[in-house]
Amino acid sequence: MFKMNLARVSRRIGLGAMEEFSSHTNIEGIIKGSLESHVVFKGLPSLHGAIEMWPSEKEFDLNQRIGRLVKRRTESDAIDKRKLSDQEREIARELNWKKFSVDKMDQYRFFHAGQYATNQVKLRLSYFWLNHFTVGAKEVTPQLISDYWENVMLSGLDGTFSDLLYNAITHPAMLTYLDNIYNIGPNSPKAQKCGSKAGTSSCVVGLNDNLGRELLELHTVSPVAGYSEDDITNCAKILAGWGNIFDKNGWSTKPADFRQPWDNNQSEPGRKLVLGKEIPTGKKGLRVLTDFLASHPDTKRFLSKKIITHFCGEKYAQDHSEQLVDLWTKTNGDLKELHSKVMEMSITSNEKVFLWPTTWCFQVARVTGANIAAGFNEIGEDNMRSHIIDPSRIMSEMGHDFWAERQPNGFSDLKDDWISTEHIDRRIRYAGLLFDFGRPEKDTNYIINQHIKMPALRNKLLSIGNERTRFIATLCSPEMMEV
Repeated sequence: MFKMNLARVSRRIGLGAMEEFSSHTNIEGIIKGSLESHVVFKGLPSLHGAIEMWPSEKEFDLNQRIGRLVKRRTESDAIDKRKLSDQEREIARELNWKKFSVDKMDQYRFFHAGQYATNQVKLRLSYFWLNHFTVGAKEVTPQLISDYWENVMLSGLDGTFSDLLYNAITHPAMLTYLDNIYNIGPNSPKAQKCGSKAGTSSCVVGLNDNLGRELLELHTVSPVAGYSEDDITNCAKILAGWGNIFDKNGWSTKPADFRQPWDNNQSEPGRKLVLGKEIPTGKKGLRVLTDFLASHPDTKRFLSKKIITHFCGEKYAQDHSEQLVDLWTKTNGDLKELHSKVMEMSITSNEKVFLWPTTWCFQVARVTGANIAAGFNEIGEDNMRSHIIDPSRIMSEMGHDFWAERQPNGFSDLKDDWISTEHIDRRIRYAGLLFDFGRPEKDTNYIINQHIKMPALRNKLLSIGNERTRFIATLCSPEMMEV
């Protein structure tokens, strides 16, 4: 009985790896052990190689990422100045991009982590927050998303929501994605220096409220708070000056604290009110604002309902979200406490939760022991060997690529948005590739007996004579897509 429950728990709050939980004798131990440990990144060097620790030379910190962007831009400018044919210039630009870009390797690391890294509970939680604080492909953001995911979302799981909010908003990926790099106070020292030229092409100043608007609408209080356009404008004023990773030529070449890129020269002076809260001027003002928004009653209600919906179901969230709101207030937004409660709720909830495409991909890979994603030493080989597939191609095919260009409201949690014939067909094709090229380690009948609870469905699947058909039908059955 415990094994069947363990199978459900592993898929309900994790990524299907029962073995990771097998040393625990109760649910509380599973949750506590997961939330108090770290994610260990592992992957494959080649398609069917042995699992290894992710190599350190394929990891890049934020300064290295920004440095590569600078070098890529510098060489791109040099290419444009050379006397080359259009074809030669295009080839040179492509080679330059490959030389300094890291986003392809990042997508491999993300996909391999989903299949092989330890601590599947924290991985699941990080996907939720990465989606909540959405950063899609725009300008230089693909080069920064992995750092954003690992060093804000994953690392932030051990802190408070207030810390997570502040670190998400001040990361260069977010500042770039929502255009805050162009948010310069109209009364800032820079504007004063511009004088009559302020607002012209030679001296661009002015508020950009994209991040300020989404900070209220999507990241914290939501529209139910009844904020005004003045509140949005004042958020933009508080955020003015954040995002200065560039110099006058477009790219900074000087050492800088890219983690918190603040430039007082571009900040907007003066008194600012947001939802009745007075916010001080200067760099400290943003932290006052994010702390205020993080503790706001509407933020607690909005986020509690959203995360419970994701892990427990929409109806369950309607009936139980106030429990999480109360805990949020009691613990001052301690994420370990909140996540522990959500995991307990998810396990006790009998409501079905439809799995996101990539979550399902990771689960069926772990459950079957199959893999079709290329190894980290095989980048680019998918064009030469058809059975080696680029992980980014898989995520893109599933319509669930965190590196893709997308809207700031992120991916939907609603089943109806993922249940189309096209989306189901994509899962069927993925399952077929797992069977044909993934070398499944687990017997299909074993998977059925462990993970399919409904007797009628289990008997139906077991009766399918063709092994490939039984494998695909099992992975794409309602119980494997909706746990």
